[in-house]
Amino acid sequence: MKRLLLALAAASLVLAPAAHAAKGDRKKATETNSALLKKFDTNANGKIDADEMEGVRKAFTDTTDESLKALDKDHDGKLSDTEITSLNAGAKKAKVKKNK
Repeated sequence: MKRLLLALAAASLVLAPAAHAAKGDRKKATETNSALLKKFDTNANGKIDADEMEGVRKAFTDTTDESLKALDKDHDGKLSDTEITSLNAGAKKAKVKKNK
């Protein structure tokens, strides 16, 4: 019984920092998406519209910025409409958290 408790305590010490690090990564990604949205949302309506997508695609092909390259989830070297509009979802999450 003592061994089991000791093993569980050791596991919690190992797993807790990993879970905390993952939460930090999600927060950083949300902040990055919010910054990208702010940069490319030229009409300031809080989302990337169809007429703004071409600007995102052009910036994607012309840059080495890792935060922009990270949008290419399927790693095909180009951004789909779905990948671009993922910026909209990230910004909505950030707004909800700020309002709480």
